[in-house]
Amino acid sequence: MKSLQEALQNGGVYRFEGNGGAPLGRLAGAAPRHVRIQAPPTKRALLDALSGILEFPPHFGGNWDALYDCLTDLALAEGSTLVIEVGGLSRFARQAPGELAAGIEAFRDSANFWRERNVRFTVLLGGTGRVGRDLPETG
Repeated sequence: MKSLQEALQNGGVYRFEGNGGAPLGRLAGAAPRHVRIQAPPTKRALLDALSGILEFPPHFGGNWDALYDCLTDLALAEGSTLVIEVGGLSRFARQAPGELAAGIEAFRDSANFWRERNVRFTVLLGGTGRVGRDLPETG
């Protein structure tokens, strides 16, 4: 298990089952961009929420490939940090495990893209259940 600080320093996609509360707020609050959402129960609603909070362009396609495209088109400077925290995924994980797995893949690919550009891109996912069991855990 990685500490929150290590996860935020290294970037990547992590399972985050605990209640980060104040520690997460302090660590992620140091990031120029930190977005926090509670996951809606459907793919479309989740993608719409991410699109709104991250200000994706109007032509956002509303699918996992489009999520990757928009995440990798964000204006992030070398050395910067972006933290995306998505809590409450348990219902989505139960109802659409394949969709959640595809979403995790889009986040992983985005994290790898930004790592190559020296940007700390960290996604913390809460409530992934069995779908996210292969993700490294942080807490």
